[in-house]
Amino acid sequence: MCTPKGAAPISSPSCWNGPNCLGLAVLLFVFARGVAGFSQQAQLAVENPPYYIQEPVLLRVVLQDFEESPQPEIEYPTLPDGVRVQLQSASPKVSRSVQIVQDSITGAPRMSEQRTVVWQIDYLVTATKIGEYSVGPFSAKQANRQARAEAITLSFEDVPRDADMRIHVILPAKPVYPDQRVAVTIQWWYAGDVEAIDKLRIYSPVFDQFRFLPDSRPDRQAAVLPIETKEGQVGLAATARRETEDGKTFTVVTAVRTLIPGEPGTYAVEPAMATVRKVTRWRRDSSPFDDFGFGSGLLRDFMGEGRRPAQTQLTRAIDTARTLVVKPFPEQSRPASFAGAVGAGFAIDVSADRTVVRVGDPITLTVAVRGEGNLEDLALPPLTVEGGLDPQRFRLPSGELAGTFAEGTKRFVLPVRVEDENVSEIPALSLSWFDPAKEGYQTAQSKPIALRVLPAKIVSAADVVSKTPSVAPKAAATASAAATSSAPSAPRAPSLSGADLVIERDPVVLLSDGRRAWTDWTWQVGLYLAGAAAIIWAWVDRRRREVPLEVVRHRKMLRLHRRELVRARQLAPREAAATIAAALRSLSAENPQASRVAAESIIAECESLLYAPAGAETQILDQSLVDRALAVADQMAKECA
Repeated sequence: MCTPKGAAPISSPSCWNGPNCLGLAVLLFVFARGVAGFSQQAQLAVENPPYYIQEPVLLRVVLQDFEESPQPEIEYPTLPDGVRVQLQSASPKVSRSVQIVQDSITGAPRMSEQRTVVWQIDYLVTATKIGEYSVGPFSAKQANRQARAEAITLSFEDVPRDADMRIHVILPAKPVYPDQRVAVTIQWWYAGDVEAIDKLRIYSPVFDQFRFLPDSRPDRQAAVLPIETKEGQVGLAATARRETEDGKTFTVVTAVRTLIPGEPGTYAVEPAMATVRKVTRWRRDSSPFDDFGFGSGLLRDFMGEGRRPAQTQLTRAIDTARTLVVKPFPEQSRPASFAGAVGAGFAIDVSADRTVVRVGDPITLTVAVRGEGNLEDLALPPLTVEGGLDPQRFRLPSGELAGTFAEGTKRFVLPVRVEDENVSEIPALSLSWFDPAKEGYQTAQSKPIALRVLPAKIVSAADVVSKTPSVAPKAAATASAAATSSAPSAPRAPSLSGADLVIERDPVVLLSDGRRAWTDWTWQVGLYLAGAAAIIWAWVDRRRREVPLEVVRHRKMLRLHRRELVRARQLAPREAAATIAAALRSLSAENPQASRVAAESIIAECESLLYAPAGAETQILDQSLVDRALAVADQMAKECA
């Protein structure tokens, strides 16, 4: 029995996870006493036992006499092995009451207002092994306020086996290699009545032990397989089929995740487990038209049969232990152009923005890599290996090159400069990868690119514009004509005679260009400002062009959901609640790295309005709900900027 000292146990209904049990959930808590010595109070609430392994237990920390913001900081000791605590939601409940009392001195009536803030912070406690676990104590801090709730002991039991259920997490039988994309198959078999399942949970340590690629979002009409992880529940797109085995007909639901191995080694994976809550007895909600003898069948057709779980039974299935072997890449015959690429069918293409250049001019090369493998994390091998770019003839960029991945292609853009006018081509670049199926290295090369390299232009003294000796215009013209008429037809070698290479020191001469219009300082300032504006515009335009298409799409989605939240002000209460909940769910899915605590709290309030049994049509939407939803959307946009 895990009821805190001094509290009476309350029976636990079987619909703990049902959508209509949100109002009843408060009745399932028992509160421990707050510790004396603090002006604020902290209490613990936990659902009644029994508690089963791999079944989350809702634990609530209730704080009184705290402020509405900021959110209190909760600290608790390190948890023992075999149990984990995950934050589910945190929200303040603010209540105000106004009373008119008579003044004891003057006898005149006066108004007294009371404001109460109660924080409810919910955690999910999950144990992976049978036994008793001490969770807590919990210490809460908010500015100069603090409170403490003592630890609570939870006893977790084993779950009965279900002969009609199986769970399989299928890992590769052969060894895999670091950064390889490995398919992991999850199969859930069930021979019972699928319609009688109230809740399904699947947990495997492999999902917390390794890194996985992001999962694709399942279609609305597709089957979804729920997977429990330390980061929360993941819904995997799945396929369903029927299969007969051992005289039983099973519904087999299959999903696939992509595992990314890390360091080499032999990893032991504990068995996966699936639990279901099977409904053993249903409760039917009566129709208000039953007493009149008509309309009840039509109402059930429109609203559903109205069945609610009255009693459930928890059962489980356990998989066998697995082993995953991650082998290191072979050292023998490893090419110099291998930089960690793993997969099959890689190809490399190189293009240049120009093919006629002078020595020292920049050339922008675009390297595109395609194939089946770890393209997202792919790095280019050194450009100088295996007959690549000779560092004596090309000036190469320094440091590691960051590429971009889009539409199945990894692209790298790098500037190079030709240092030798005898260069006639950009040689082929090599890319090697390791093929796990063949357990060997493969190499692909790009095609060479022909170049025409001109010598660098040399500026001679004859090209220098300098101050010439003062000669009368007429005499200078006569001398020039005579020189032209007497010049031989053969070309002359450049001469330095007559060139004035003396450095001018007169500031007036250096600062004057000989044209009166340009001596006005206002023209000079205007040109400087125009040049600065052009540079700023070019920089802004470049930044705009460098924004990835995914980021642009993401920003459009944020603006779209925010407009939906604003539009909810003019909708009916139920429709507004549905719009707010849908927008926040989409925002949470679009921003997986953003905090979801506030969003889930608002979604819960919307669902309580949506699933209210009666009177919802006359309820008035609290406008603060829309304001808080907009604040959550703005915070998500800020966190993911």
